[in-house]
Amino acid sequence: MKELIDLELCRKIAEIERVPFKEINGVLRIIDTCESIRTGNEEYTEYNPLGDDSVLFSLMVNYNLTINTSECWVECPDQGCYVDYGQSSELPRAMLECIIEAGE
Repeated sequence: MKELIDLELCRKIAEIERVPFKEINGVLRIIDTCESIRTGNEEYTEYNPLGDDSVLFSLMVNYNLTINTSECWVECPDQGCYVDYGQSSELPRAMLECIIEAGE
């Protein structure tokens, strides 16, 4: 898989997850239903699984990812994908790349 920039990576995950989003000023945004009801306007919140640990954790569980931190790889055994990473700061990107690879 070619190296994706952060926005492309997040967009692909949103598409795989069927999360309705809008790109506003180079940032993916999803409708914040509670805030929209409160204000009566369409309100948006950022969708960034690279920077939001709760979204990343949810994806990890949903895709049954296996993470080996001593050998630096991520695997989605149900889908047969495997991604290596170099250092711990690259783990979130490797997780998302594995999900994208599994979805292709």
